[in-house]
Amino acid sequence: MIKQNDLEDDLLESKEIKQKVRTDEVYAQNLYAALCNMQWVKDDSVKAWHCSWRYAGSVVATMNGEGDYLDWYFSSSLFSKEGFVNEGAVTDCIINDLKELGWNPLPWEKSQEQERQEIKEGLPKRS
Repeated sequence: MIKQNDLEDDLLESKEIKQKVRTDEVYAQNLYAALCNMQWVKDDSVKAWHCSWRYAGSVVATMNGEGDYLDWYFSSSLFSKEGFVNEGAVTDCIINDLKELGWNPLPWEKSQEQERQEIKEGLPKRS
């Protein structure tokens, strides 16, 4: 059963994106990174889709047909290969492919790093 407003289901159903993940390690890592620290909204929906880094790694591993989330988890810093991007970065290629599926990125209001810095400096948390 396919759930509505579920980016994972749409990715798993996309033969084109799965093929890119299976044949291009940089593309696969860029997709993983785009799923991390980012919200995605489908078409005119008000409900955003997001997942943990671990879950993002699992989605890409499933699409790849081998391995598990650890093959992608923290891949930008652990493997540091040419073309790899930091978690939360969304490349133009990934944006274009996900837009074809009807999904658009919706950045979080504040990054986790900004949150940590504010807590460290004792600034009041905004709601």
